[in-house]
Amino acid sequence: MYNSVFGSRPESPPKDPKRILELRQNVHRKHNSVWNKLRSNKTCLSCLQLVSDHVLPCGHSYCPRCVQEIGQPSRSFECAFDMSACTLCGTHTHNGSHKIQLKPRCAGARVLTLDGAGIRGIVELALLRSLEKEVGLGIQIRELFDLIVGTSTGTLHISSG
Repeated sequence: MYNSVFGSRPESPPKDPKRILELRQNVHRKHNSVWNKLRSNKTCLSCLQLVSDHVLPCGHSYCPRCVQEIGQPSRSFECAFDMSACTLCGTHTHNGSHKIQLKPRCAGARVLTLDGAGIRGIVELALLRSLEKEVGLGIQIRELFDLIVGTSTGTLHISSG
């Protein structure tokens, strides 16, 4: 099936993206009982090609390309997609849809560094917490960064956060 959809080489561009999505969804429906039992955080089980980054409430995770193919573009957020159901197991989300935020193509790594022990570290953490509350979006600070590193108090915040 892989060769008929993609051709002989995995790196060759897909022939027809809509047809590939349709074939993939048919395989997911046909083998639903198997997909219900499988979970992986190393490989996207939808395409079996890329690393999965985005986990749905059911536990299945998807790579950015599959999120774009399967999900619907969000009306309220740029570079975000809504997935109302998992194509692997068919589980629907409780709140209507699960929003997946993708990193824009031109964006680099977002790193937050926290350094300091004692009162300096506590001040950093208090400032971040009050900033999170003041913005009022319900988004935790750690969701805004790709990597958070720290020493001393900063490390304690990350592990307990």
